[in-house]
Amino acid sequence: MSGLASAHGVDSRARWVKPEKLLERLAAGSFHNVAFADLCRLAEALGFRLDRVRGSHHLYVHLRAPGRLDLQDRKGKAKPYQIW
Repeated sequence: MSGLASAHGVDSRARWVKPEKLLERLAAGSFHNVAFADLCRLAEALGFRLDRVRGSHHLYVHLRAPGRLDLQDRKGKAKPYQIW
């Protein structure tokens, strides 16, 4: 992995949204055009940790939440149906 790539496969020089701002946007009902890396960053800010990656599925777990959070990257964007 190059020094510019993160665990989410995104160039670290790319502009990203602060988790608090993204959470506000999602709470207002805007689920489209969400960058996959921003959604991963939000999940991690909320206490989820990346458990494993299987193909395009990034599986997150949380100590206090049952089950897993399954996120998929689709051309750099998060799938809207996985957000709401």
